[in-house]
Amino acid sequence: YISGYFCIRALSKKAGKKFWGPKWTRIGLPWLIGILIIAPLTSFIMPYSRGLCNDLMTSLTRYYWFNPATGGAGEFFNQVPFWYLGMLLLLYAAAYFIVKVCPSYAQQKAPSSPRFWFFLLIGIFTFINCMVIDMITGDEYLWVNIGYVLKIQVSRVLLYILYFFLGIYAWHHHWFEDGCYVPSAVK
Repeated sequence: YISGYFCIRALSKKAGKKFWGPKWTRIGLPWLIGILIIAPLTSFIMPYSRGLCNDLMTSLTRYYWFNPATGGAGEFFNQVPFWYLGMLLLLYAAAYFIVKVCPSYAQQKAPSSPRFWFFLLIGIFTFINCMVIDMITGDEYLWVNIGYVLKIQVSRVLLYILYFFLGIYAWHHHWFEDGCYVPSAVK
């Protein structure tokens, strides 16, 4: 939510390298360092502690980067807490693309306050999303690897998108600005 709010605000002022430069410095580089160095090392601990292997290279090649039996990522492949940075970069790219295609998307509209039904619909969508995806997959903790680049939790991905673009919607309608809509808990 907060990332969407400030993403569109930045896109209204910057484009191209001026927008992406700070994003890569603050999000892209930590994400790459995290998934290429830190996550594999922390994942080495799992097979090592279970006595499955005693050396780092076996751990990385058999249990992390590649599993010869399945032809995909190893069973211990994960991005630990860095998964969200990859998702955030993808959401930034989507917002950037939308602004490129429709520049008016980066302009604020007239100030407005959300109605009760607005929050009610978001709550209902959140509930239905979690219930339906959990029923379809049978596992609310199901994580999917997308080409070693993204790791997403299937039951939550639509919520990430919803709340990111809700932040953009809030910026469009001047929420949290002086004289405009500010929730009572924030005042």
